[in-house]
Amino acid sequence: MKKILVIVCVALLAVCALSKEAAAQDKKPQHISFAGFPVDRTNVQFKINLMARGFRWLEHISSQTPGTDVFIGTFAGKGQTYIHSMYDSKSKAVYKIKVVFKGTSLDEANKLKMEMRNRLYEKYVNTLSSKYEDDTHQGTQFYRFTLYRDNSDPQFAKGPETLGYILLYVVKDPTWEEFREPGEEPSYNVILEYIDFIHWDEHNRNLNSEQL
Repeated sequence: MKKILVIVCVALLAVCALSKEAAAQDKKPQHISFAGFPVDRTNVQFKINLMARGFRWLEHISSQTPGTDVFIGTFAGKGQTYIHSMYDSKSKAVYKIKVVFKGTSLDEANKLKMEMRNRLYEKYVNTLSSKYEDDTHQGTQFYRFTLYRDNSDPQFAKGPETLGYILLYVVKDPTWEEFREPGEEPSYNVILEYIDFIHWDEHNRNLNSEQL
């Protein structure tokens, strides 16, 4: 009888261990999110997700920019917004998304930047999932939101504390010089950059291996 109980206990422990191991293997790394879905996919999967949300893939422009897919649509309630999805040439994993709100005066661009800053602050910093910073780099003033991992969520594998960045800044529209009318004032773009650290690191490792 004792032998039977020991065998049963050992079997139960083995099943529990296997279940825990399987559950651990099923856990996925945690990524930043964009437009309501995690940035944990290839460029093709990302394209399908964006197009399902009403964005139009600009095939001609995308074909001229290797490693980048370009879309246009409505983002944060703003129509005619461009989305640049940048992916690694080897793994095809998306590592950065650049949102471009195009062509306004400097005053209007700064107003939109502040609106986006307040919305990001409300979404991330007020929930204690991000650190907010106001910084300047190479003469460009920008806001940086550092996104933190939720290591308490059991569906994700534990990992480094930081998930990625969201950068917000204003730049002069690079197409303005080409298309401006005589005496026309410069136009400015508001830029949002979403950077996923896991895929960004992988992309940089692949770049470094290509240079060896």
